[in-house]
Amino acid sequence: MTIVERLVPDELWELFQLVVVPEAPTRPQGGGRWRYGDREVLAAIVTGRGAWSAR
Repeated sequence: MTIVERLVPDELWELFQLVVVPEAPTRPQGGGRWRYGDREVLAAIVTGRGAWSAR
């Protein structure tokens, strides 16, 4: 079990996918930045380790 799976259990992830996660956009021209996984992003938000800091 990875740390992401511990932070975002399967039950929470399934519920989150049904309600929030949109389809990943396709880029016909290719290129661009690599997209982070949705579950990894949710784990960062849940733990408060996102790019935002409380000031």
